[in-house]
Amino acid sequence: MGRPTGTAGAFQVGHQVVYHAAGAAEENRSRQGMIAGAAVVDRYTETTWVPVRASEQAADREPHWVRADNIVDVLAT
Repeated sequence: MGRPTGTAGAFQVGHQVVYHAAGAAEENRSRQGMIAGAAVVDRYTETTWVPVRASEQAADREPHWVRADNIVDVLAT
């Protein structure tokens, strides 16, 4: 499917994504997860944040907020 471009609306709830985890060692950076909610744009920094639940994360846990720039691929749903 590839990486979405454009606005926050390009990210759909339920899509499986590959993203780079902030602060992780280079060899351990890529993670997979599912978009868990609507993307949010920080109007002051113009950064788009996407709530992503990591594949290994329990469904009842809060998702991680991932910068849209760190999402490198959207997999088929």
